Amino acid sequence: MKYSQIGQDKFVLSVLGETHRGTFVDIGCHLPFEISNTLLLEEKGWTGVAIDIVDFSREWEERSTPFVQGNALECDYAQIFDDYDLPMVIDYLSVDVESSGDRFNVLKEVLLANREFRLITVEHDLYKGYRETEQVPQRNLLSRLGYSLVASNVGSGNGLPMEDWWANTRLVNADNYASFLSSGMAYRAIFAKAGITICFLI
Repeated sequence: MKYSQIGQDKFVLSVLGETHRGTFVDIGCHLPFEISNTLLLEEKGWTGVAIDIVDFSREWEERSTPFVQGNALECDYAQIFDDYDLPMVIDYLSVDVESSGDRFNVLKEVLLANREFRLITVEHDLYKGYRETEQVPQRNLLSRLGYSLVASNVGSGNGLPMEDWWANTRLVNADNYASFLSSGMAYRAIFAKAGITICFLI
């Protein structure tokens, strides 16, 4: 079972372990149950914080994860992480905001917030032509900081390249994500290659 759009939740659990009880930051979380990257993690005992520019606070009351309304481009992430007692090493960061260049700018601000992340999934929507505003600067930044590109240009159900999946080489053993190494593959093919059977809701 997965709830996320292209299996981000199962990627995280597969790399860190189904019994791992971790922490997450879900930026651009949108609604709490609809194609959520973190609902399955919460159900597995994870904790974290969810952030969106739209006020979904009432909807998020149905989940145990605290919701923060705010413009992801303007949030004080260090303060948010301190307010919610997130550890210095956070297991999973999901960045899924809109508009060309915004994801890179959000990623840059988050990575200045005195925290490290084991795994990161970040949209770049290459299929929309965002190579220079998203894909290239994201990759330059994360590579410079010691993150390894595990699955590049992960494709949607239609095969459209929309996202990259990263691992922190200092915090995650490469053997744990070796089966996900791929480039330009649709997400279903990535999981098939990794030998992981999941229920595809979409």
